[in-house]
Amino acid sequence: MEKEKKRTKVVVLVLFSLVILFLGFMLVLKNKMISNVDAEGYLQKDYTIRTPSIENDEEEQEEVLLEVKYDKGLFSWGPATIKQGNKEDLYEIINILGIDEVYQYFEVISYDDTSAAEFAGELDEMNVDLYILAGSSTWTYKPDGAKMLNEINRAVSFRERWGEGAITGIVFDIEPYDSEKWSRGKQEVLMENYIAGMKIAYEAAKEQNLRVIICIPSWYDADYNSTLLELIKYCDEISVMNYNRNNEYGDMENEIEYAREYDKYVTCIFEFQAVGQYNLTEEQTYNNLGTDEAQKSFESVFVKAQYEKLKFAYHYLEPLKEMLLD
Repeated sequence: MEKEKKRTKVVVLVLFSLVILFLGFMLVLKNKMISNVDAEGYLQKDYTIRTPSIENDEEEQEEVLLEVKYDKGLFSWGPATIKQGNKEDLYEIINILGIDEVYQYFEVISYDDTSAAEFAGELDEMNVDLYILAGSSTWTYKPDGAKMLNEINRAVSFRERWGEGAITGIVFDIEPYDSEKWSRGKQEVLMENYIAGMKIAYEAAKEQNLRVIICIPSWYDADYNSTLLELIKYCDEISVMNYNRNNEYGDMENEIEYAREYDKYVTCIFEFQAVGQYNLTEEQTYNNLGTDEAQKSFESVFVKAQYEKLKFAYHYLEPLKEMLLD
């Protein structure tokens, strides 16, 4: 009887050891698979996404940790943001949200403006890329790209005075559908001018090693798909104004696939202005839900897309200050 008990103990210990070894092997294998997913990622920051696994034998859901990498951008339309006493709020938001890129609107300023130079230098020290944010619905009235070229020339002048790393590129927020000519039925010519102008501007930007980002609405693929396919050729990145919380992946699925096809970056922009502003509805903004919910929603898009050049952006600084600082 005593021998039988000892034999049983040995069998139990052996089985327990085998189980421990198997679990250790599976953990190593899982970590290896995860690390391979984003090994070629563009981004510097790691975020963790929780997604449900397949049901186990007890029919319970188990959470699996997936490490993903993506950059975060922030739109800033207030030209006074660069001034002492204002920029500190921006820097705090950058730290809270982990911002990697700032898209800043600049008024017509002197290239020797000390406030602007200090602002650019401080962002550079924070390892945050600075883009000039510019654009108007009237910039497609002519096909020469003159307005876009003005911004490229301004970026070059900023660099000459502030240093090569001061400006990373330009974000063009050109919305021809808001122009008077669009409302008069000139859509076709405006889109043709848009493509022609961006072709000229992109070639000039490449000569100066400046990145170009084009902001687009989420409906170009439905109504102006041929224009979208041309525009994506003349930029480094398309930034999609994804303002429908009910269909966030579906509303930019085509843009993600086009970006993948042309090997471009693509950004998902979420809105944070208050309900009612510019007729925004609850389904179009994260103002009431908050930034944590917005990040979770984007990460859901990221997991579905499985595209390492997909990025995330917040629109824009002022409502975020009210949400996070006030």
